[in-house]
Order: sequence, then C-alpha cells, then structure tokens
Amino acid sequence: MKGICFLLWFTFYCLISSAQESMPLRLKQIKPNRSLVNFLSLDTLQQSKPNFNYELILSHGKWYAVGNGDGQVFTPENEAWKRIDKTRLEGYHYSAFLFDCNGTLMKYGGYGFWRTHGMFVYFHEPSGDWQIQPSDRDLPFSGKLAYFSRKENSLYSFGNFIFNQSMSEEKKFLDSLYRIDLLTMKWKNLGKLNYALIDKYHLHYRLNTLANNSGCFVLPISSDSTAIFLNFTTLEYSIYNSKNNPRLFYFFRELPLNQQAFSDNYGLKILATDSIDILDSISWSEALAQPLETSNLVDPPTTTVAFKYYLILSAIGLTFGVLLLLYLYKRKKTALGKTQIQSALTYSKTLDLTISNTIIFQGAMYPIDSEDYFVIQKLSLQDASTIDLNDWLQLENKQPENQKKQRAEWIKRMNSFFNSIGFKEEAFLRERQETDKRMFVYKMNSILKGNTEHENTPSEK
Repeated sequence: MKGICFLLWFTFYCLISSAQESMPLRLKQIKPNRSLVNFLSLDTLQQSKPNFNYELILSHGKWYAVGNGDGQVFTPENEAWKRIDKTRLEGYHYSAFLFDCNGTLMKYGGYGFWRTHGMFVYFHEPSGDWQIQPSDRDLPFSGKLAYFSRKENSLYSFGNFIFNQSMSEEKKFLDSLYRIDLLTMKWKNLGKLNYALIDKYHLHYRLNTLANNSGCFVLPISSDSTAIFLNFTTLEYSIYNSKNNPRLFYFFRELPLNQQAFSDNYGLKILATDSIDILDSISWSEALAQPLETSNLVDPPTTTVAFKYYLILSAIGLTFGVLLLLYLYKRKKTALGKTQIQSALTYSKTLDLTISNTIIFQGAMYPIDSEDYFVIQKLSLQDASTIDLNDWLQLENKQPENQKKQRAEWIKRMNSFFNSIGFKEEAFLRERQETDKRMFVYKMNSILKGNTEHENTPSEK
C-alpha cells in the first residue's frame, strides 16, 4: 500500500515539475499589472514570447523592439532592454505594417478577432500608450505589402487581402494601389496594379518589403525567385533575379531567427537582433543595378472595342441629328419661332407642384419648406376662408390677434419668395367675401394656377 502511494505521489510531483519547467521564465517575471523588468536580449527564455514575435525598428537613430499583435515596446538602455509602454493593446494587430512616421511609431492594419482591418494606431511615448488615428475609410490590410514615403508623409498600400472569418468571407485580393495622406488621413485609389505583377510575379503571395526614399523591394517567395522593386515616384516596377544581381539576393535569403534584414537611406542591411550589430550591407545603387525589366506600376485605363464602336455610332447619330434639325429649322423657321415665343410666355406664367416640397417656375426648381408647400398646394386647388387658412397654418389654438398677424406674415413672406424667383405680381391675395364684407378669402394668383398639375396632390382633409 505504501508503495502504491509513493508511486502516485512521485507521478504527481513529476507532472508539477514538468509543468513549471515548461513555463517561460518571462511569464514568471510578469507582474499582475503587466509591468516587465528589463531583459538583456530578446530570446525565448527572457521574455513573454519568442523573439521572432518582436520586430526591430530604427526611429531617429534609436532602436525599438515592438511586439507583434500587441503593444509591447522596448528600447535599449545601459546595455539592457527596457520596456517603455504601459498599454493593454492585445490581439488586434497581428501582421500589421509597422513604420516610423517621422519619429512616431505607427501600425497600419493587422489581423485580430477573426478579421483583417485597416486601423491606424500610433505610439505616444510620453504616456506609453498606443492611440487610434482615424482615417476616412477602413481599408483592410494584413502583411507587409505597404510603403511609407517620408517626403510625401504618405503611406502606399498594395496587394492587400480582405478576410473576415466571422462573416464566413473568403480572402479577397484588392488589386489596386492606394495612398493615404497621413496629415489629412484620406485614402485615394491610384488605379489598378499592373496585371503582370499580380498574375506573372504573384504579388499577392509576397509578404515582406524593404524600402528607401523612392520605393521598396518586395522580397522573393518560394514559388517565384524574382524580387520586385516598386518605385512610387515614377510609378514603375523593376524585376530582379539572382543571376543578374547575385549580391542583392544575398540579403533575400532565409535568415536565422537571430537575424533580420532591414533598410535605410543608404542601402540594405542584415542586423543581428541579439546584439544589434550590422553583419552585412549593400548600397542602393548596387542593389538596384541590372533589372531584368521595367514597366508601369499601374495599368492605364483601356478603351474596349465595343466602347470604340459605341463612340463611332454615337458620332454618326449626332451628326445626322444635327443635320436633320438644321433642315427642319430652315423649313419651319417662322412657325417654330412663333411656337417657341408663345411657349415661353405660357411657361413663364405657370407653376408646377408635381415634385414634393419643390416649386418649379420658369423651368427652374426651388426647394421649399414642407409646411409652406402644403399650404401652397391647398391654395392651388381652392380658395381659403380665414378658418381654412388657420387650419392649414395650424393656428387654431392661438389668440385671434396672433392668428391675424401670422396669416399676414405668411402672405407677405410667400409673395416675397415668389417675387425673388421671378413672379413680379402678388402670388397670394386677400379679398373680402362678396356675401359678407366682414370676412376675407385668400386666393392664389390665377396666372400661377394656369398649368398647375393636380394629379399628384394629396386629397382634401
């Protein structure tokens, strides 16, 4: 019995010990408030996740290590890494595009909560927190296929995938080149990307970029041994391979986990992430030498054959129509002139109320308040007594003197409105009733009622 108990105890002890040993040391050092003590190097034993989940970026001569999918930010201090963020940003920015926006760390897009998004966030170093920078539209993005231009203070986005797992939507490739001005935060579509980039060179399967002042390299992939340089100044692309430029492709090989390729204004470099030492470098002039081919980055708009025929037929029809009009004009000049004059005189004196909340007069349309439009409709159908006009103007519950004042003001305001749109007579009149001189009747000028359409007016109450 004692032997069985000992075996059970020993088994339980081994399980507990193995579980403790498998727990990363960095997790033991994280305090409940998520503060993290300094660590000497970005490795799997001294941080909360493997070092390939951190990206090193140089901003104003200072190195930063930024976590993938969260807001962790570290800087070197006294030959040690020090965490400087206080954020709880977590799980929403996997594979975001990290860039230095003139001294400010920014992230664009990313994957999280089962979908890609186009959110911008920037690191506010004084407070140690990431803050949202709103844009005029959400352009989903996940990966590295983007480029930041310091000169334009703009970001270019290309080759993006949209994915929303929660909506059961498959990945969709956005085949246009977009640019956002980071001062106005407004996106602009620059046109469809060259078809050869997407079809022949598999742009939508590539993942990483290395940039300079004018454009960026899009690195090779296993299914295509070519590299692409996208020039956003000339809007051209160039293709490179390892035979024409073997020195360039040394920087595009698969690097070990403790090395990272990066670029600056001088060229491409390989960085040792554990010591931040430059292991190798190549100048931009050498890297951009001997391209295989160069072509336009964006396809020009093309006119289809059907559209060309449509233009030709339209031109022929237009010419024929002009000739026919000239013939009829010469033949019936006098009659047509009289008809046009008479039509113009009739047209100028009529009022059209067929469009809701709109006065159509002399061929022009004028919007009007719905309450005024309702009363004008009523007066176009019938003359109004004082009681009728009070009802239409909703004055029943007001004092008699107040009713009288508001009726007069409405008549004056409407006459002024019609005068401003070209009707120089009084549009609405107040006359005494023939049967009872103490009472008044309100009328619309009979000239305005000459061509008023009644079919679409509402029925009387």
